Amino acid sequence: MQLQKVLNFGEKDKEKIKELLKDFAEKPVKNAFEEKRVKIKNSTVTMYTSGKVVIQGNDCEEVKKWFLSEMKLDSERIIGIDETGRGERKG
Repeated sequence: MQLQKVLNFGEKDKEKIKELLKDFAEKPVKNAFEEKRVKIKNSTVTMYTSGKVVIQGNDCEEVKKWFLSEMKLDSERIIGIDETGRGERKG
């Protein structure tokens, strides 16, 4: 069973993400919405034009933790707004 983790970043973060991914083996992008696709350990990391990053693979949780650490972000941070505008809540 392949697992998946999704991270969302803004336009301002895309250059930092590209820099972070530059040393990994590139894979061909599959559509016009993908900017970069690389292999990290046993996972495929895809960066989309929107700033979304998808990590797919059996070790995606480990790769996600590494990625967030390199981006200097806490893996427990949750930010968002729901349909009513109240924001996302834990628990």
